[in-house]
Amino acid sequence: MTDPFARFAERVADAFATLGFPRMAANVVMALTVSEEGRLTSAQLSERLGISPAAVSGAIKYLTTLGMVVSSTVPGTRRHIYRLPDRPWYAASLVRPSVYSALADLVEREAVLLPESEAGARAHEMASFLAFLRDRMPTLLTEWEESRGRG
Repeated sequence: MTDPFARFAERVADAFATLGFPRMAANVVMALTVSEEGRLTSAQLSERLGISPAAVSGAIKYLTTLGMVVSSTVPGTRRHIYRLPDRPWYAASLVRPSVYSALADLVEREAVLLPESEAGARAHEMASFLAFLRDRMPTLLTEWEESRGRG
């Protein structure tokens, strides 16, 4: 019988990949999610997932940039250990409004350079939506934490 945690990780990683998330990154974040400790070394990830250390490195770089994984050094060694952030990555994504803000600002700045047109209207709509997300994310996180009894 298949390990239910491995099966869960595989199915969710597949769904993430189907939605456009890089497959290796999806596999790595899900391996960390289902590890009892919530932390693994590069060698452990490589072994568990059957992937090369280079694939682990690339996925970790991507996930670290997104704030979905935190890297630290194993005390007394040069080995790195990767763990999930203290606040789960899916909730942490709500507190990064700067991503939406920067993108909204960029799209708005560039959209004003476009001639009045349907394409320009779509660009302005995109900027407006990104600004909306930027403004709503902190409130959504508060609501999430309150719903979980953590607020």
